[in-house]
Amino acid sequence: MKILILGFGKTGQAVYNFLSKYDYDIFIYDQNYLNIDRGKYYSLDDLKKELPLFDICIRSPGIKRTSEVYHLGEILSKKIVSEIEFSLNFLKTKHIIGVSGTNGKTTTCQMIKTLLDEKYRTFLLGNIGTPLINYVDLINESDILILELSSFILENTSSLTCEVVVYTSLSENHLDGVENISIYYGSKKRLLFQNPSLLVCDSSTQKIFKIRQHNLNYLCNYRFKLNKVNQKNLNYAIEVANFYHLNHNQIQSGIDKIKIDHYRQEIICKSKLFIFVNDSKSTSIDATNSCIDQFEKDRKILILSGVFKSDDVNKFNLNKVNKVYCFGQISKLFSNNVIKMSSLEEILIDIKNTVKEKSIVLFSPGGSSFDLYKSYQERGEHFNILVKKIWKSESENIK
Repeated sequence: MKILILGFGKTGQAVYNFLSKYDYDIFIYDQNYLNIDRGKYYSLDDLKKELPLFDICIRSPGIKRTSEVYHLGEILSKKIVSEIEFSLNFLKTKHIIGVSGTNGKTTTCQMIKTLLDEKYRTFLLGNIGTPLINYVDLINESDILILELSSFILENTSSLTCEVVVYTSLSENHLDGVENISIYYGSKKRLLFQNPSLLVCDSSTQKIFKIRQHNLNYLCNYRFKLNKVNQKNLNYAIEVANFYHLNHNQIQSGIDKIKIDHYRQEIICKSKLFIFVNDSKSTSIDATNSCIDQFEKDRKILILSGVFKSDDVNKFNLNKVNKVYCFGQISKLFSNNVIKMSSLEEILIDIKNTVKEKSIVLFSPGGSSFDLYKSYQERGEHFNILVKKIWKSESENIK
């Protein structure tokens, strides 16, 4: 069997290492030249010139559906599949939870795992950073598999049968990698090819997918310390825990162990006038609007940045914000109603020098970090460093 691995990043390398245990004829495409003794390397020009045929093309999530190499890999192969789809051939467990959506996937997945760990052995894999193929030999029939599923993964996944499907939210995102919003939403809905025993989603998803679900309201029965957005995610997790028959004490014990990742609507410190919120994980309009709504009763200063995934910046709820700054590539899309500056440091210094009323400073960029930073984590850490540097120099109260 001839297999083409399309993209040789983390997922592609994991697939190669797994396939190497079998008698497959493995070929590899990557945009960077690979001087390796691993199968046969193809550049895009090689594929176009030689037009080799393959039985299967396994696509890495980083290969955009709109790219030339994707279409070439698709046309030269009998079928093109995701790493998840291919891994299903070797998976033993039928206890699978698929979590998708525009925002909140990772947090919801982590909450579900923390709760279910009170009773079961679980694996959290997929778009969260660890390919399923790495663990497919270790997962037993009784284990519960939680998969974080991006639209890019779902585009080439059709036979995944989930016991539980959770949609955290739906809004326009990743439109730089697909033809239109219908394709994006359609890729998400592919999770419903096989009817799940439990479907959990919010009102926006119900409206888009033309489905009806009951409202979730479990939080009154438990103790928790979470902001409004994470309360919603916790409701999802409790619904899943109920499905798997956890009792009240097990769920409460799990809730007490939940830890939220950094840079997700995280209050990092306070000064005399300001409360600073680091929401660097925000890479979409929906995520930024959610952050704005979280602090709806406060005077707000918003900082936007990064690479925007659409040209329609009018969907930001800027009417709910008192002052808006931006820097980076996203600045090109705004008119004069937004204060444009060259760097994050320049913005923070201007806030310190010009704002004299108590305010919430929301660093909720709304765009991906890759114009100026390697990751949203690096961007979030830079914000923390600058805040502490600029305000601590005045001996203000940093908590």
